[in-house]
Amino acid sequence: KDKVQSLSSIHTESSNDESKMVPSIEISQDEVVKQLSRLDSGVVSNFWDAIQNSDIERISTILLMHPVLSRAVDGQGTPVLLSAIDAQDINVAKLLLQHGAPVNASFKS
Repeated sequence: KDKVQSLSSIHTESSNDESKMVPSIEISQDEVVKQLSRLDSGVVSNFWDAIQNSDIERISTILLMHPVLSRAVDGQGTPVLLSAIDAQDINVAKLLLQHGAPVNASFKS
């Protein structure tokens, strides 16, 4: 069955190639904006720096403390997951998905 469906969980693979299901985070966009606006700008800057440098350990640590960052968008409205995909950084993309990045994210115009 290859059906597209509303995801209540996300299929991922761990570093040892074991598959697992990770519950997706259901949160409204308004709540995402509220939570992101409460974060210290240093945390957000550190997160984007880690993304740009593919620093998996730092990204993971930051996401454990601030999971809402998996839904962050850059100054042009590009979701962090799409930034990772655009950079062809599969490891960062997988990590973001494991931490609840929405698979249906799109660019804001």
